[in-house]
Amino acid sequence: MLTLAIPTYNRKSFLVDLLNSIEKNVSILNKNLFEVWIVDNDSTDGTGNIENNFTFNLKYIKNDSNIGCNKNINKCYTTPKTPYIWVIGDDEILPIGSIDKILSLIITEKPGLIINKIQGHRTLSDIPEVFPSYQSFAHYADYVNPYLLIYHSYISANIIRNDCYDELFHDKMHHSLYDWFHAITSRLIENKSKICFTSNPNLIVRATRAPSSEHLSQDARNKFHVETCNAQVDYLNWIKNTINLVNINPQDTVSIYEQTCLKYHLNYQLEK
Repeated sequence: MLTLAIPTYNRKSFLVDLLNSIEKNVSILNKNLFEVWIVDNDSTDGTGNIENNFTFNLKYIKNDSNIGCNKNINKCYTTPKTPYIWVIGDDEILPIGSIDKILSLIITEKPGLIINKIQGHRTLSDIPEVFPSYQSFAHYADYVNPYLLIYHSYISANIIRNDCYDELFHDKMHHSLYDWFHAITSRLIENKSKICFTSNPNLIVRATRAPSSEHLSQDARNKFHVETCNAQVDYLNWIKNTINLVNINPQDTVSIYEQTCLKYHLNYQLEK
């Protein structure tokens, strides 16, 4: 029913923590309803040698060479054949009960997209849990909280139905750092698919993330940050124009997103 697909590259210790948190979610009732794929982008840190003592179905796929981050994420969306796919970052943690919540929503609502609430993001506490279509979700966000439209572009927050990924549109948008979200959102709009939020936080984002750019100079890191923000603005402008939203200011929304993420990490550290 559900594949948790984990794109990874040289983050073995973080990946083990995620797999252990998944193991804590296994029960007699759900163990045959989901599988876990590790999609390894040619790691050199022994990722392929992780000892498999897990009780869930685990599949390991290693690319012959490093195909790049975005192409590896795209592979996670297009290779599994289960009805639903959850592409999840290798340095996340799942709270106990999270997989059961997703399976329950799949069975009861059959949505095109499930969006996880993230522990610590308090601004999401009062939103409706079900929207009849992506269009209705986008218009709600446009009038109430435009931040929602960029919040759900956080990759691990999303569980999609298998038919809600447009690979051809992904290839068309290959120049964008957000090519996979163009692929998801365009198909959700086309299908007018139902959108669901989890009722409670269903994902733990670490305050200390796995290293991804330590090999880059500070100037290169700053450049990548600017490119990411520009890609977010472009993505929001595309949504705005596609659905005819009237209130959202993409530049301001991305700035709010940046501030919210910073506050989240500060609050996380204080609560620890």
